[in-house]
Amino acid sequence: MYGVMFELLNQFYPEREITVTSSDPHYVTAAVKAMLRRKKRLMRAGRTEEADALALRIRTAITRRSTKWKWLSNIDTRKCAKDAWSKVREITHGEGKRDRQVDG
Repeated sequence: MYGVMFELLNQFYPEREITVTSSDPHYVTAAVKAMLRRKKRLMRAGRTEEADALALRIRTAITRRSTKWKWLSNIDTRKCAKDAWSKVREITHGEGKRDRQVDG
């Protein structure tokens, strides 16, 4: 029974693989890329209201992601490099692998 259910799930809701490369800005995650692709599809289909609502969600996700990095411009790394790197590791914790899969 589990095999049949798994096949049906894969048939109707397949996993999508979205690659986030090192050339992408730091605020672009796999989820943001998936939302951008969906927004593009909606715009091409003429569903602009849905695309506008999705644009707000994208803006929120990007803003939330980039505010984590804002404080780095205020740090004097010559005086407290050890603390700066510990904060960088804290922010990037769990993001060493750039290729991710997103259900979509």
